[in-house]
Formats: sequence, structure tokens, C-alpha cells
Amino acid sequence: MPISQGRLITCLILSAISANTWADTVLVNTTADITADDASCSIREAVSYINSKIIKKATIDAEIAIIAGSSFTFALDTALVTDALTAEKAKATPDAAEIVRLEGLLKNIQDKYNASLVALNTELQTQENELVLEKGKIEPNAVKIQLFNDNIATLKAKIKTQQDAKTAKEKELQDYRSAGINGCKSISSDISDVIQLQNNATPYELNSSVLINMSVSIVLEKPINNTELFNLEKTGADIEPRTIIKAIGNHALFVIDDGINNDADNNPLTAITYSSVIFTGIDLQGCGTSSCEANGGIFINKEGLTINNSIISGGSASNFGGAIYNANNAIFTGNGLLFKNNQASDGASVYSEHTAIFISNSLFTQNTSLNGIVTAANRTSHSRGSDYSSIVNSTFSGNTGTAISSRDTLTLKSLTIVLNSNGINFNNEPPFLYSSIVAANSQKDCLNVGAIANDKQNITYVAHNIYNTGCELSPVFANMEIYNPSHQKLASTVKIIADTDVNGKNTGEKCAAPPAQGLLCPLFDNGGLTKTHKPRLLVEYKTLSESPIVNKGFNSNITYSKCPDLDQRAKARTSCDIGAVELQGLISSTQGQDITYGQKATFDLFEKIGDGELLPAEQCTALFGPLVDGYIDGCLRLLNFPTKGVVSFDNINHQVLYNTTLPDFHGFDKFSYLMTTTISRFSDARNDQEVKIDVKVVSDPPGTLSSKSLDSGTTSIFSLLMLSLLMVWRRTR
Repeated sequence: MPISQGRLITCLILSAISANTWADTVLVNTTADITADDASCSIREAVSYINSKIIKKATIDAEIAIIAGSSFTFALDTALVTDALTAEKAKATPDAAEIVRLEGLLKNIQDKYNASLVALNTELQTQENELVLEKGKIEPNAVKIQLFNDNIATLKAKIKTQQDAKTAKEKELQDYRSAGINGCKSISSDISDVIQLQNNATPYELNSSVLINMSVSIVLEKPINNTELFNLEKTGADIEPRTIIKAIGNHALFVIDDGINNDADNNPLTAITYSSVIFTGIDLQGCGTSSCEANGGIFINKEGLTINNSIISGGSASNFGGAIYNANNAIFTGNGLLFKNNQASDGASVYSEHTAIFISNSLFTQNTSLNGIVTAANRTSHSRGSDYSSIVNSTFSGNTGTAISSRDTLTLKSLTIVLNSNGINFNNEPPFLYSSIVAANSQKDCLNVGAIANDKQNITYVAHNIYNTGCELSPVFANMEIYNPSHQKLASTVKIIADTDVNGKNTGEKCAAPPAQGLLCPLFDNGGLTKTHKPRLLVEYKTLSESPIVNKGFNSNITYSKCPDLDQRAKARTSCDIGAVELQGLISSTQGQDITYGQKATFDLFEKIGDGELLPAEQCTALFGPLVDGYIDGCLRLLNFPTKGVVSFDNINHQVLYNTTLPDFHGFDKFSYLMTTTISRFSDARNDQEVKIDVKVVSDPPGTLSSKSLDSGTTSIFSLLMLSLLMVWRRTR
């Protein structure tokens, strides 16, 4: 009888038949969406090849299992038919024809098993043992010996036939993979199936949704070095263009569905058989119109979907999930993502029917929804407070609609939620909100739509957050037992976002210089994969403890509430700052530059000071006493003078300038300068308040430049010392 595709895949999962993995890597070599028997391999054809290969392998594995006698179906089918036969015979009026049919099926199953390698080898061993016993008798029976020899010869011939058949089936699969389908073939084998996209400035276009019904990773042929966490939006001549998959019609890009119901309550045997689909380093663009799909403008996910290091934009849905619709019992994991310009009635970026989502180190901006930008919809059986369902180390900024709408127990930790229509919408279940900034949202920072049940367990639900309005313990959290909340409402006079510096290099983004007010800088590339709101230490603070952000996070030992080890930018958290960004100190204590005769060396002060800002000149006297010529911003002073040139400070552009005094100077010159930042000023020792920067300038004749200057990107022993000191002064305040 024919075996269904689902049955074949189940057999593949449950039967360990083949020693070979048979996982393929397939290279997509065209950006067009085609299906044709040619030399080009499109995304759609690559998915089809992997799926067809899996089905082919499942078919051959099932056939090999029958030949080998190791098939799960022997035991399963025997049990099913035996039960049916027993039930039929137990009837008051048994159906004789049905009994004959079932007995025939049993015999057929037994005959197939008897012809298998396992059964044949077992019988061969039995015959050989009987032969030895007969030969060992005082008076052996020659007739029996001949019979045993004949049986052994027959069995060996049958075994060889079956072994040849098994080998032929294995070769059939090898030939199938070598030939490929529609220009797609395996370029290598590995432990899992992989589809590679060529790094291409031209978008890969999809004319309609692609169904992915198996586990596969979709990656770049030449992966971007993830240790260099440059901003996803960064462009330039030295930056490789992003690789994009784009919808060119009103449809989702991908439907992730293997056809197996993952409902644990009704289908416990298949609940763990999620297909796993992973996208890494590839941007995903929706159709860009008012509605790409009813649900899931870019992804309709019914399995386990993971996306890493990607820009997800232009998705729209008339109902749920402008970018991603996470269906019942599906799982979504996202890390290092930028969700931008997505829209839906609910869940502009992500809508999850259950709270089976884990999102980290991501930015949500310029998305539009009547309800949540991310919505976790329904109550589930997932254990409350686990990190299985959570949003961590992420920023929601400049979205129209509520940033997060949670109708279940979703862990929210180390978030920056600012400048949205609303902050967080809690409904029905107690929230888990830790170490987060929820402020400057135009309507309310916290909303409570449904009643939150009274829970008398001594659990910390809400701790170490700062907010403007709506997040008070009453009425949103009125019925909850809250232990040590440390939940701080900011005064109405506190400015959340600093103004931008019109003189800055990035007008409209860069913070205005101190003493400008504002706890956070505007969205800016502060390192890492996405833009962030960098926290600030205001000049009016007399002690570090006056900051409502720095060192104020919930640094507990409980897994679901403790501060993450890294921030949104993948920077180490030396203590635990509230929000998605941990304030960082000195980056490096060295600068260097190569010049030719007559050139001027220019050094940017901001490239070395981490997240700090130059201390305003008017603050310097109180720290270091009066200076004859007066101070400039950063309390800048030369410590060691150059011998072959002169140094000056540009207080407007915040630069250090070096000019050689010799027109044909060939060699190197060194000097050092001191500066003080809004971070370093809180160090206990004066020597630590003044950051020393060592500079080396190398001058060569024109056309002979070489890299002999001090490496500005290398972390020196001094800089490591400064980072250690940063940890000390933060933890002692």
C-alpha cells in the first residue's frame, strides 16, 4: 500500500536507518524567481530541491528499512493488524472475509520481515549452528548435513541479493543528489540542510510566497564577520551592500509549515516535531503596500522560525502581524533585528497567538499599529517567568501605537521604550517588567486593559524601572503582591530625550553637548547592529547615585529577572544600568595617524571616549582648580609636548590638531594630552578623572605612506585598566 508523505517523514524521524546524514548545502545563483530546468538555481528552486531530497530520502530510507528489517513499520503494522484481527474475532458475528483479509496482511508483513537482512542473517546463524552440532555428533546424519549446507547456500544467496538491493537504493539517492533539480544540486554535505545566497546588491525577488516545509538554514555564501558588529543600516564605499529578499507582489515572502499539527494537548506525539527554519544576515522586505496579507506580511510561521542580524521592513497585514505572524503553537526567536516601517491592525512587527517568542538585541522604529508593535496574544501553559517567552535588551522608539501588548506572562527585561504612542499594554496576567525605561510615550507609559489576577506568591513582578505616567503600582498593578519594587516615577521636570546638536556630524541624531538636558540621546549609531538611545550622566549630578539609570537595574540572581551579561550592542554590563544600553567608559588610550610632508594630522576627541561626553569647560575649575589660560570643553591639556611640531585644540569641532614645524620632516613624533569626560569625573582619584591619550604621528615623503602610527583600534593595557576602574567606581556608588 502507498506510504503517505507524513508517514515517510515520521519514519525518517523515528528510524535511525542510514549512517549518512545526507544533509545538503545548495547555492542560489540567481536573484530572479524562476522555476525552470536550466543552470540557474533560484530561492524557490533551492527550497524545492531540499524538500524533494528529504522526501526522496524518506522514501528510500523506508525501502531500505524494509530490506534491512529495521523498520519501525514492522512492529507498528503487526500490532495494528493483530489488534484489528483480535477485535474482529471477538465480535458476536465476526466477518469471515475481514478475518481472511487481516490474516493475509499479517502473513504479508511476516513474509517481508522473513525476507529482510535481519531475519535472513538470524536464520543463517541458526542453520550454521545446527550444522556444527550435527557434524559434532558421533554418527552425523549425512542427509541433514546436506540439507543444512543447501539451506546455508540459499540463505547466503538471498542475503547477497538483499545487500545488493540495499546498495542500489543508496546509490539511487546519491545519483539523485548529484543530478539535482532545475539547476539546484548539492555542493557539499553537512549535518543540516543549508541554502546559501550569494552576497548581492541586487535584491532576490519573489513573485509569490515560498512554502518551507522542512528544517533549513538560509544564510550568506560569505557570512559577515559577526565579531564586527557594525550597524545594519551603515552604508559606504567600504561597506558591503546588504543582501535582500523582496516581495514584488501583495504576498508574504515565506510560509513556514511542515503540515504536522504541533498542538501538544491534542497531538502530543507530534508536538515536538517542529521544523526549524533559520535566516542569518539577510534582510527581508515586504510588499510595501497597505496590505501584503491578512496575517503575516512577510512571514506566516507555524513552526520554529529564527532570524538573526537582519533588517525586516515594508511588511503589512490587514489584521495581524505586519512582518511576522506567529501562529498557534509556533515559536519565533529573533536576535539583532531592525524592524522598521511595518504595519498591521495588531502586531505591526510581530503578532504571536501564544507567547512563544524570544526577542533580544533588537530595534523597533517607525512601525504603525492600532494596538501593539509586538503583541503576545493568548494565555498558554508555558511556565511563568521563564526566559522562554521574553523580550530583552531591545529598544522601541518612534512607533505609532503601543510598543508591547502582552495578554500573557511575557518577561520584559532591560528595554528602552520611548517616544511611542503608548508604552506597554498589560492584560489579564501579571507582567514581568525589569530594569527598563518606559518613558516619554505620548499617551501613557503603561496601560491595563484587563484585570490582573490577585497572586499571593512572593514573586517580584515589577522591579527597578523608571517611567513617567501610568506605571504606578495602582491601578495597573493594584491586585499584585510586589516585592521590593524599586519602581521609580520620574518628576515631570525631568527631560527624557536630549536635544540634537546642530553643529554635530549627524544633525538630528547626535546629542547636544553638555550642559544640555536629557537622560537619553536621540537614536544614533552607538555601536552594535542597531541604533540605540545612549544614556547620559548630566553635569549637575554631584554623585553617580543621582542618575536614575546608571547602576539602578535589578541585578538579582534569579534567571528570569537578573540583568543580562551584555547590552543591546553586545557590550559587557559592568554593573546593571536600566534600559537597553549599558554606559561604557574609555575605548582606547591611543591615537595615531600617518601623514605626508605638509599635511595636518586631525584627531577626533569623540572616537576614544566611549559613551561619555566632554565635560563642559565651566565644570573644570571645580575639579582641577583654576588654569591660567582658562579651560576648554573636556578640560583639555597637553601633558607631553611634541618635538617636531605643535598641537592645538579645536573647541568647536572637538578635535586635536597637529602641525609639523619642519617642511620635510621624515620620522615620527609623539605627544600626550589629558581630557575629562562626564564618566571619568566620577572616579575617586584625580589621576583617573583625567584620561590620558597617547598620540603618535608618522610623517613620510609623498607616496610612501605606511602604517607605522600607534594603532588607534587596539586596546592598550592602559585602556583595560580604565575599564577595570570603571567597574570599580560604578559598583562602589
